[in-house]
Amino acid sequence: MFGRRNRECLLQFFEWLRPFELARVHQTGSVIGKAIVFAREDVVAVGTRTWLGDETVRDIPKPGEPLARGQPICTVFAEGENSGACVEALKRRAHDVYVALEA
Repeated sequence: MFGRRNRECLLQFFEWLRPFELARVHQTGSVIGKAIVFAREDVVAVGTRTWLGDETVRDIPKPGEPLARGQPICTVFAEGENSGACVEALKRRAHDVYVALEA
């Protein structure tokens, strides 16, 4: 019984990883990056429930959760044609997070 449940959990985990398959990256020649977005000031996480449907955002805070300056807000993923484009895409994703928290 435990073995079956463990297998199901592993299958769900690997299904979650599918959007970031390494083989796909090699085929497209693109670069995928990850960044942690940190709070620039004390803020309350509002409207973060809508982030749950976004595959490029993880470690999402609960709505109403207070976040102190310097505390991680979330993790974002981005893709670019090369490392420079990927870094720029990550910066845009971080900017989107900051704008969403200011709204």
